[in-house]
Amino acid sequence: MMTCQTRFPGDADRIYTALGKQRRRSVLYTLVQQGGRAEISPPARRLAAAEQRTSVADATEEMVTQVERQPYHVHLPKLDDNGFIGFDTDTGAVTLTENAGRIAEPVALVSELEDTAERLEGSTEQSRKRVGTGAVESSDE
Repeated sequence: MMTCQTRFPGDADRIYTALGKQRRRSVLYTLVQQGGRAEISPPARRLAAAEQRTSVADATEEMVTQVERQPYHVHLPKLDDNGFIGFDTDTGAVTLTENAGRIAEPVALVSELEDTAERLEGSTEQSRKRVGTGAVESSDE
């Protein structure tokens, strides 16, 4: 059986650290989707939209600014320190490194699963609201 230690000798802690927070996974996933390079604002806009459960186009500048601060000071440096991205603090440019290629597929899978879980949670919440308002018809009648 191949474990993380055999596939990435000595790197398991770095990988778990990098993938341990949803915001870091979202940044990596966004970079994978955008061909490996982005400015800080596009990932922040996507994160703000996901956290507020709105579309990227509907994410307000206030939402983006709030989300932008933490990645800039915490998550991007952590990903940079662990060798998964290059982060230019002067320009805000973020690029995937060769190391990120090793985790791109798991990051994409986890992000898709998180998106699916959020959609399911949203539809469950909508169903609860309809039941609470009596909008759901009984099939026993």
